[in-house]
Amino acid sequence: ACEKGNAWEKALQLLSSIAHANVESDAIAYAATISACGKASEWEKALELLSDMGRYRVEYSTIATSAAISACGKYSEWEKCLQIFTRALNTQIEMDTTSYNATASACERLGDWEQALQLFSAMLLAKVEATTITFNA
Repeated sequence: ACEKGNAWEKALQLLSSIAHANVESDAIAYAATISACGKASEWEKALELLSDMGRYRVEYSTIATSAAISACGKYSEWEKCLQIFTRALNTQIEMDTTSYNATASACERLGDWEQALQLFSAMLLAKVEATTITFNA
C-alpha cells in the first residue's frame, strides 16, 4: 500500500516498527519498502535497505534485488545496477526478467549498448524469458 501511495517514509516507519517490536522482518517487507523508496526517487535509501538486509540476516530475494536495481536504473545509476546485479548472481540469487531488463535499460540510457547486449546474452544463457521490454532495452 505504501509503495502504491508513494508513501516511502511511512514504509520506513512500518519497517522500523516491526524491528522495535522484536518481530523479525522478512524479505517481503524489505522488498516492499525498497520498491516504495525507488518509486519516490529515494534510490540511495533503497540501497541502504538492501544493505540492511545482509546486516540483519534477512535473506536476499529476487524481488528485493530487482526493486533495488529498478530504483537505481530509474535514476541512471547504471554502475550501481551492475554492482547489485553482479553481487546477486555471485550469491546465487536467481535473477528474473525484471532484474535483467532494469539493468539492461539502465545501461542503455547511458549509451552502454555493449553492456546491455552482454546482459541480453547472459539472460538467454540463464534461460530467463525475454519480453518486449527486453528487446527495447
